[in-house]
Amino acid sequence: PSSQLLAAFINGIADVSGCNKVSDSPCLSTCIAGYGSSGPPGIECVAANTWAVTNACTPIICDPWLDAGPNFVVPVTTAQQDACKSAAVSTSCSLTCLTGYSGFPTLSCEGSGSWVVGGVLCRENDCLAFSLPAGMEPSASSSACTISAGTVPEGTLKAVTASECSLQCGAGYTQSGSNLLKCSPSFLTPSTPLTCSEINCNAYTLLTGMIPDVSHPIPCTVVSGTVPSGALRAATKTECGLTCSSGYTVNADANLTCSDSSLNPATTMTCLPNECLGGLTAPINTTGGVA
Repeated sequence: PSSQLLAAFINGIADVSGCNKVSDSPCLSTCIAGYGSSGPPGIECVAANTWAVTNACTPIICDPWLDAGPNFVVPVTTAQQDACKSAAVSTSCSLTCLTGYSGFPTLSCEGSGSWVVGGVLCRENDCLAFSLPAGMEPSASSSACTISAGTVPEGTLKAVTASECSLQCGAGYTQSGSNLLKCSPSFLTPSTPLTCSEINCNAYTLLTGMIPDVSHPIPCTVVSGTVPSGALRAATKTECGLTCSSGYTVNADANLTCSDSSLNPATTMTCLPNECLGGLTAPINTTGGVA
């Protein structure tokens, strides 16, 4: 009866030395890995060359299927499910990460009937770095972008859970467009419709004797006696150099400056005309006065 025993109890381990007679009590068994039973499995001799199995060992099935787990989608087809739903078959299913996540997760049914997620788990994708154009800075709100060396670093924004932050234009710039910097699961390069346009300073008419100072790092640009509107700007080019022409003396700071709070350029410099020295001695053979 050994072949019949093997066929009847293939998924269990039994010692039948004490139950191979019809008059013997059933022998208890143990299910092999990946199999289970509704009660203690047993086997007994019920007739000549005939064995009976109680609480037979059957494959453990993990069911129902997991809902979408940590950022992945479970297999959806019957063939995919059959590949890994039984603990009796040592096979894993490959899972698919949700959009915005990357990894190579697997799903398998363990002997206890519980699902086990393994492999490389799905991790949310980092958005790329974003270099701030001139004039942009973090906003004053709680959602302000984190900036390091003029850049929103890679990973500051995430593809799904933290996909935006806010910016603003700094002093000396006008702002247009939404101030949100965003990325998305399908586009990891952050972008923003925000534009910052630097404000031009107004024109300035030179006073008598004033000329550009060519020795200054930024000599003033002069057109027809005027420093034109836009020659100075409210943020990045807020001053230029002036001096006095021959015949005049500079009596104060010679820089022409403007700022975001005062767009009308101003300077404390004035050019004072040089005077001829007095007390001259009259030339010989003259009757006095200055020749």
